[in-house]
Amino acid sequence: MSSKQIGLERKMQFLTKIRENKDILFGAFSEKLRKQDKIEKWKEMAMVAQSICLLPADKDWTYVRDTIWQNLKKTAMLKIDNAKKTGTGGMGTLTEVDNMVLSIIGKESPVICGLGVAESFEKPQDQSCEVVTENDSEGIINKSRSIRDHVNPSTSKEAKGGKRKRVTDKNASTDNESAIKEEKLTLQVEYLKLKNYRTKLEILKLEKNFNCPCLNLRNHYHNVTMKLKMAGAIKTCYSKTLHVTYKIIISFLIFVLIFEI
Repeated sequence: MSSKQIGLERKMQFLTKIRENKDILFGAFSEKLRKQDKIEKWKEMAMVAQSICLLPADKDWTYVRDTIWQNLKKTAMLKIDNAKKTGTGGMGTLTEVDNMVLSIIGKESPVICGLGVAESFEKPQDQSCEVVTENDSEGIINKSRSIRDHVNPSTSKEAKGGKRKRVTDKNASTDNESAIKEEKLTLQVEYLKLKNYRTKLEILKLEKNFNCPCLNLRNHYHNVTMKLKMAGAIKTCYSKTLHVTYKIIISFLIFVLIFEI
């Protein structure tokens, strides 16, 4: 089996799962269908894509929604769009992948009906126009952009400018969130410090008002400490006085002996 056939089978498996869950993935929000329901379902689609090697290991469910699915859809819509512009009624034979994508979007979708080429679903015609390959999803989107830029370059520039603006807005939002979290953490720490200080003041107030035993114990300890210090000072003074007295007596006795001699 060639690599092209393997890629086709993987895409068909992926699109089959998309079609089975399209009511949740693309349905309008309601009381029964929330944003989180859509996210969880796209995560399931990411697991399916990863299991068939369609999703790179370093990508998440948003890559499935915003890149893989969008590329497959744009490839099918590009063929129909060119059919509208050329008036040929079709751009080559639609592949199984294209038909699967169109079945997911629906024939009655405004995207399809607005082009006025509904007959291309049942009556594809062979044309000499270039057909976009399906081996690489990135190649699909690049070729699609190239064709759109050639048809309407001003629209392409506006789209690129809008994308850059969205990225800038997203970065600014992330910076604001980080600053808010940091300020919140600082205020929480300051609040805890003030609360701790207030608790200490309340304890001291209670000890003073109610003559708490722990306060008496501190006073008693303070009194004992002061008495010990005073006793030590008296002892030191007494020792010094006694030492001086001994010196005076000895000096007097020596003087008397010398006088008698």
